[in-house]
Amino acid sequence: MRKFFKIFIFCFLSLSIFGNDWDFYFTGKQIVPFEISETAIKKEIIKINIEGKEAVVNVKFIFDSPVKSKKMIGFVAPTIKNMQNPGLDKLNVRDFETKVNGKKVNSNVEKLDYFLKKGIMSEDKLKKYTDEEYPDNYVYYFNADFVKGENVVEHSYKGDYIYDFEYVLTTISKWKNKKVDDFELIIEPGNKFIQLQYSFWNDQKMINWEIVGEGKLTAITPEMAEKAEGSFGQKINENIYARLKNGYIRYKAENFAPDKDFYMKYIENIEQMEDELPREKVGNYIFTDKLFMIAAYGNEKEMRKLSNKDLDIVKNYLYAIAGYDFSKKQLKDYFSKFVWYVPINKDVKIDDYNKLTEKINKIKKERSRK
Repeated sequence: MRKFFKIFIFCFLSLSIFGNDWDFYFTGKQIVPFEISETAIKKEIIKINIEGKEAVVNVKFIFDSPVKSKKMIGFVAPTIKNMQNPGLDKLNVRDFETKVNGKKVNSNVEKLDYFLKKGIMSEDKLKKYTDEEYPDNYVYYFNADFVKGENVVEHSYKGDYIYDFEYVLTTISKWKNKKVDDFELIIEPGNKFIQLQYSFWNDQKMINWEIVGEGKLTAITPEMAEKAEGSFGQKINENIYARLKNGYIRYKAENFAPDKDFYMKYIENIEQMEDELPREKVGNYIFTDKLFMIAAYGNEKEMRKLSNKDLDIVKNYLYAIAGYDFSKKQLKDYFSKFVWYVPINKDVKIDDYNKLTEKINKIKKERSRK
């Protein structure tokens, strides 16, 4: 007897890691069904942990299936582009593991276009998926035995994370009721200064991010963004900014039905910050000031106009951005007004790429001779 398998592909596109489940296609994406599914998502928990230059993703779904069935589930995974030699693009997913109802299942992996050519969709849809939406991606796929009622699908994987991370959530609309009854997104960024999106919805309602632990979090609202400018007068976008001393950032919701996908960005150094952050005070914090700008560019001519006291502050920007816990009250008070400063410890690594310390020591030495 010929067996029939319902096809699902988790769409997981870019680190950008995407990831939600469909009935299924994948991007770090949601598991997603090709058409509206009769299966509902009762619960989804996404945990994203940033460890150095690597993202570790763990996702747990609880599905409500109306019938007992055998399904083929797919997880579409991104590639890292090789600009010099496109033929050497590589898969950006490692250590991919899946459990269905507590049992580990084996996965196969192949190029998505080869997989889809096996006859699971029409030529028009095939072209849309492979050429327009998910070109050059791979798919992990596996068989899953669903019982009638609750079914738990858990998957985990790792991928290279440089600055940006994306996770597709909008495929939730492909499931029954077009929502997740109980949704939770957990971000574990360590001590990195990160940018989170402001809204999941077209009406720009703010996401209720919360810190579970210690740290700073502030929002640039659409109203603020209209008035704010970057250091060179460029437009500033509505976003959420956060830095933690410990713990994690969480968003929880019932009946979650997003219009937009999730993204976050890691802001690594002072030069990046200067390009993208507003000059104005936002809430209780500021992002930049005059001395910040001098530190960002390491302009020796501008440094020579400063007092020795201000030079000491400029030199310590590098330590503040790294999370150094200052003993001097004057320095701790000064940097505490910045949203990106959180005192972590005294064992920090700095990158003096503008040779600030060398330039400042030179200026102060010259002054001492006069």
